[in-house]
Amino acid sequence: MALSEDAVREQLKNVIDPELFVNIVDLGLIYNVNFEDIEESEDKKVLIDMTMTSPACPAGPQLIGGAKQFVSQMEGVGDVDVKIVMDPPWGDGLLGISLPNSYPRSVFIYELITGGGLYAVDGSPSPSGSLLKEGTAMLAALASDFAAIDGVSVTVLKDSRLDVLEVEAAQQITVRSADEEREAFRQAVRSTDATLIIAPEFDGLHLRRTLWAEEDGAFLLSPGSDFVGIAGCKWECFHRWRLGN
Repeated sequence: MALSEDAVREQLKNVIDPELFVNIVDLGLIYNVNFEDIEESEDKKVLIDMTMTSPACPAGPQLIGGAKQFVSQMEGVGDVDVKIVMDPPWGDGLLGISLPNSYPRSVFIYELITGGGLYAVDGSPSPSGSLLKEGTAMLAALASDFAAIDGVSVTVLKDSRLDVLEVEAAQQITVRSADEEREAFRQAVRSTDATLIIAPEFDGLHLRRTLWAEEDGAFLLSPGSDFVGIAGCKWECFHRWRLGN
């Protein structure tokens, strides 16, 4: 895709406000997108005028970082500058969507170790050790945060070899095999408003489940497959950051 304002805005839709669960373009945070030449380079510097929902928005640094990260991945981009503009101030009239209809009321949180992902590993090892402790802790923390939001319900998958998970989930779907995990994953994605994936990256497990989510039409709160495919592979990261490919 040629570098253009529309292309940049489309890329910026990957940046999701962590409190409102809406991308920063539909949220009306992007005021202007311009381009500057870079001396002795065919690449362009992208200049983004961006606002915040409030001057002290706690998610500001995260949103700015996300904007720079995703736009810098675009072909033809050599640099990205994000300028915060508070005039005119943000208001509901800037929304590109109806916010109440976009607010997820049900979230599928998938954690690979507790959610049956190990059935897909050779020998189907039982969840145990530090990976189980860390996976359970992350799942419990996120489930607690989402469940604390009025009107939001949480769905998780549970490996049949584990006892009932001590997490604040309205629904725990038990899986007993790799095939059951895939089917339960599909059903959970399609029966909830948003999906968040937590997984260690080995044997392509994280990337594969992110691709599942995209295939099943998930609204992802976690990174998409393009990002996971690079970030989950040291060799790809080396080429991306060290060689600039």
